[in-house]
Amino acid sequence: MCSLSARVERDGSRNAQTLLDFALINNGGLAVIDRSAVGGDAVVTAVDLGLDVTQPHSLIAVVQDELVDVYIDGERVIDDLEVTARTGTYGLSLVGR
Repeated sequence: MCSLSARVERDGSRNAQTLLDFALINNGGLAVIDRSAVGGDAVVTAVDLGLDVTQPHSLIAVVQDELVDVYIDGERVIDDLEVTARTGTYGLSLVGR
């Protein structure tokens, strides 16, 4: 899984405490993960896109306040998804081999 993280807030050891994550997952889908409170449960929105994960794809996430639009390869796949508005930094996360 590879993900683009936004609105990341970290603790004193630089570990992510809250985040808004956009992840291409191994089954060819997309997950948006919104963990807005330290220790709180994440809200996960998953979309099955049938992507060939052996090929490269472009991902653009437009985040404005509490709304998110996500584009994969130029096609809008998520429109006006509600998330928690907050500040934070940006990052990239790679999980797996």
